[in-house]
Amino acid sequence: MNDDGLGNTTSKSKEIQVKIMYEHKRKRMNVEHDRLSSLPDDLIHKILSFMDTKLVVQTCVLSSRWRFVWTSTPYLKFSTWGYSLLEFSNIVEHVLSGRNNEIDVYSVTLYFRGEVSQVFVKIIFNYAFSHNVQEMTITSTEKKNFPLSLFNSVTLKHLTLCGYPNLRVTSSLELPSLTTLHLHHVTLYDDNSDSYISKCVNLKNLTLDHCYMMGSCGFTICHPQLLSLTLKFVHGVVKAIAPQLKNISLALSYNDYFPCFENALPSLEKADICIHYPCDALKIINMLQQLCSNKYLTINMEILELLSSKMDLISNQPSPFANLETLKVYPLTEILIGQTQKKVDVSALVKSYLLDSSPNATLTMVSREEVRAAKNETLAQECFLKIHCCWEDLSELISYEEQKVSCISSELKYIEELLTHIPESKKVKMQELFASMCEEADTVMNKTLERLKI
Repeated sequence: MNDDGLGNTTSKSKEIQVKIMYEHKRKRMNVEHDRLSSLPDDLIHKILSFMDTKLVVQTCVLSSRWRFVWTSTPYLKFSTWGYSLLEFSNIVEHVLSGRNNEIDVYSVTLYFRGEVSQVFVKIIFNYAFSHNVQEMTITSTEKKNFPLSLFNSVTLKHLTLCGYPNLRVTSSLELPSLTTLHLHHVTLYDDNSDSYISKCVNLKNLTLDHCYMMGSCGFTICHPQLLSLTLKFVHGVVKAIAPQLKNISLALSYNDYFPCFENALPSLEKADICIHYPCDALKIINMLQQLCSNKYLTINMEILELLSSKMDLISNQPSPFANLETLKVYPLTEILIGQTQKKVDVSALVKSYLLDSSPNATLTMVSREEVRAAKNETLAQECFLKIHCCWEDLSELISYEEQKVSCISSELKYIEELLTHIPESKKVKMQELFASMCEEADTVMNKTLERLKI
């Protein structure tokens, strides 16, 4: 090093220290980069499927390895969020025109605002259908009617349609390969509501989540192939005729209409019933009787507590479940920390009502104390994880602080050595500056060391 340029020496030393300090981080980043780049394209595509397609396209600048990866991705994900409609249309046109047209599209996720008649919506739909799309998730803020006839595909198997705040749909679905349909915040307008799904001949799984039924007849599900039905806070009457139904999941509030299963459900195996703030015990009893073939029943404790307060309704009723193998009871409400809650005992009569016809069934009851304890355990584990992450960050910070202190000390010793070789005529001024710097360094380093001791 030069001994005639103290500033240059200090600068070089700091540069060396910085390089040493971040070298291991750079190596780790390079290793991760190399590992990712060495993965096969199909696995990279799966990882990138969680990103917006515009960001996926931008990976082409990473290296020559990544230049054309995006052109063969089977996952398309678009959102108008943060773009003008013109900007978004240009993005869609750029992506679809640059994509390898010989590669099928597996899934399309689209969030858009405005009317469904916009050109880019039709372009995306037509492109997906012409490339044998299998899964679609569409979220729309469309305030006018959304025609289901837009979905014209012989390959589509899974369709999720979401509306914010609520999507009004018209016409019907004609998707011969569709097996799973999820409608979220959708309003159905039609007195003959079964026409929405009657042409989906292979439909196996149907979910209605926060949907509204506006027809005078409600929503009638008459489907011979349906295996699984999920109803979450559906507003309106739902009738179901599904002889092959195996799984039912119901989440209702106290004022929701209870679904009506007009015929027996001989194939039913699993039912998960959740009613928030139940108040009509008679409706609950009638619904349980419709699920008589069920084998695995999960029900919230508040339902049993309500039945325990209305024992006159079940005192002469036979147990509805002849095939029950497992009954699980869990609470929706829990005991809060520092709060006492009146405990309602589940009567032996209610347990007998549910289990007498299936004496070998296993009963599992989860108490509110157990729910609270499990939640506290989860929160504690999360706190441990946060502390562990903080320790790692703090460890790196302490290491960095120690390196800085060592660097300052080394530089001061080196300056002191250099001063012994400076002519007397210049040494006095340099020694004054050195003494001042040492005093300032002592103050800074002492504060740093005190902080590290904590």
